[in-house]
Amino acid sequence: MEFPALFNPPRRTGIIFHGILVAVLLVSGIFSIWFALNRAAEDDIVVWLLAGIVLLAPVILFVYRAYSLLQARYLLDRDGLRIRWGLRSEDISMTDIEWIRPASELGYKLHLPFPRWPGSLYGRRETEGLGTVEFIASDDKNLLLIASSKKVYAISPVETGRFLNSFRRAIELGSLTPLSSSTTLPMAYFKRIWVDKNARWLVFTGALAVGILAVAASVAVSTQTELSIGFDPSGQPFPPGPSQYLLLLPILGTMVYVFDLLYGMLLYRRKESQIMAYFLWGTSILTSILLLAGILTAAL
Repeated sequence: MEFPALFNPPRRTGIIFHGILVAVLLVSGIFSIWFALNRAAEDDIVVWLLAGIVLLAPVILFVYRAYSLLQARYLLDRDGLRIRWGLRSEDISMTDIEWIRPASELGYKLHLPFPRWPGSLYGRRETEGLGTVEFIASDDKNLLLIASSKKVYAISPVETGRFLNSFRRAIELGSLTPLSSSTTLPMAYFKRIWVDKNARWLVFTGALAVGILAVAASVAVSTQTELSIGFDPSGQPFPPGPSQYLLLLPILGTMVYVFDLLYGMLLYRRKESQIMAYFLWGTSILTSILLLAGILTAAL
């Protein structure tokens, strides 16, 4: 048996569930915004816009959970266990592992975290006799419990039998250089960005620019009923239309900002790609400035 041994969690059901859910939310949210700007009565426009925003907001969470599931893996070595789940990483030293056993052997039902859904069994639960159980899994079938000196971890490798055999073999061979037990949470990346003065300035300025964009669009819509938005190929303004169309611009600016922020965080993890993260965050500021210029041009 070769080490390190790689084990993956069940992915198929979770990826299908997240894909369908994201598609439904995107279609519903975009339809709500389109309906608000084209078909809704004047008094209902804000309600439909808010509905669209509420439907689109969770898309970020479910896309991240799908990304985490695609990247998830359990790497077992003679020196310990490495768990990778999206931006979350957990290193458990082999000397810190007290026992491993299937959850089905507990003799009582294990309390699962909430909320949970297919492909995402993630969070903490207090369980009598075990203490804090940290779930880093995608499925509640064939869960393995790993007890360390601090807490119990619940994982879901597809091949539980091979995982247990690999663990026994690793114990027999002994550890050469035990891992240093450590935990890296997604919030750690926010802290790294906050410590970096340039990154902090770009992220904060981007959020401020989106806020100014939303205020400007709201003022323009509340003071004018019709506005000319854009120019034809000859450079002449388009005929005036409902001013509510301007509300699309802060929504677009927010979407660009959130995408650039999250993707920039992924790039910022590696020193060689941090310059690209700066570029993305700067691009979101430039986008908001251009959209703000469009609002001012239409309103003045």
